[in-house]
This record gives sequence, structure tokens and C-alpha cells, in this order.
Amino acid sequence: AYADAHYNLGNVYEKQGQLDEAIKEYKLALSLKPDYADAHNNLGNAYNEQSRMGEAIKEYKLALSLKSDYADAHYNLGNVYEKQGQLDEAIKEYKLALSLKPDFAFAHNNLGLAYEKQGQLDEAIKEYKLALSLKPDFAFAHNNLGLAYEKQGQLDEAIKKYLEAIRFKPDFAITYRNLGRTYIKQNKLGEAIDKFLIALKLNPDDAVAHYNLAGVYSMKGLNEKAIEELEFALRLKPDYIQAREDLESLRRR
Repeated sequence: AYADAHYNLGNVYEKQGQLDEAIKEYKLALSLKPDYADAHNNLGNAYNEQSRMGEAIKEYKLALSLKSDYADAHYNLGNVYEKQGQLDEAIKEYKLALSLKPDFAFAHNNLGLAYEKQGQLDEAIKEYKLALSLKPDFAFAHNNLGLAYEKQGQLDEAIKKYLEAIRFKPDFAITYRNLGRTYIKQNKLGEAIDKFLIALKLNPDDAVAHYNLAGVYSMKGLNEKAIEELEFALRLKPDYIQAREDLESLRRR
């Protein structure tokens, strides 16, 4: 019972973002009950949030050694492998999670992301669609499916998916940026500007959105505005080489 109390307190701290406190409680739970698979898994999550990947992997593997049919631990392990660029390992873990829990929408979405990073767009699209069939309001999966369609040049389909993502998550800044970029490809520059401005209202520190907006202003001959946006992008990201090159080129005009 004491182990459960420490575990539950750890969960509360983790939800509040107090990761050091959460880790302390999970460790206390495990000192009382070393075979506590859920505590190992959640300790792994706290380490993952602190970017302590090696320790996270160790905890997920301990959880799985105690409970081999633990879908969430396979999924979490997959996430860490994906962050580290070990895509084959990630795919293997996501598939194991899905073999145990076929209706695991998040695992389908992240499996799609891993396939997309490997350039397997058709496989990625299949997984995003499966995720959405299980969770139709899954904004991230709508956005990811939009990106995959955009990469395939299916721009109308991409826009549809981005708009769906925003419908379910109206403050989804990166999707507005994606929409803006897709409108540029369709030469709808007014719409593109609108979307980049919304993206920046939601996330003023998005250097890429400032850079993209500068690109549209430049295409419309609004060089002063373009320069302003590029300067913004460089303040946020001083090593943004493309922005620096574009800025030098505009100043020479």
C-alpha cells in the first residue's frame, strides 16, 4: 500500500511537471516493491521528459521484463528510440505495442512518423489513417497525414487535413505554418500570409514561420517587410544560415 501511495504521488508530481519530485517518489515506490512494472514505466517517462534517454530505456526494459505484454511500455520505448533516430528499433516496439493493443491510436500515429522518417510515405499514410479511424479528433494525426500528402504533392488533400487538425485544435500553431507553406505552393500568397500571421500570433518565437512569411513578402515585392521578418528569425535563431543568406541578398537589392 505504501508503494502505491508513493507511485500515485509521483504521478501527481509528473502531471505538474515537477519531474525531480516525481522521480524521487517512483524510486521510493520501487524500493518498497522492486517488481512494480508501472512504477518502472512511469519513472522511464519522467527520465524521458528530462532527456535522460539511457535511463529511460533501462526503466522501460525493466518494466517489460516484469510484464512482457505491457503495450504502453513498448510504445514509450519506441518513442525514445525514435527520438534517438533508431527507427528500426522504434518501429519494432510500436508494432509490439499494436500487437498487444490494436486500437492504440497513438502507436499507429507514431509508427506512421517513424515510417515517414524512413521515406516510406505510403506506409505512413496507412498508419495515420488507422490512427484517425480509431480517434477521429486526433489533431496531430490529421496534421501528420497532411504533411505526408504535401510531400506527395497532393496539395488539396494536404490542406483538407490541415484544416481538420485546426478544427480539433484551434491553437495548433505549426499546422497554420504548414497551411501557409502549402498555399505558397498553390501560389495563393494572400492566404499564405494570413496563415503565417496566425501561426506567429500563437507562437511568436517560431523562427521558421518568420522565415516563411519573409519569403512571401519578398515574392510580393514587399522587401522592407521581408527584411523585418528575416531579422526576427535571426534574433530567434542566430545560426539560421538560409535566413542570413536571404537577408544579405535582400539588403543588396
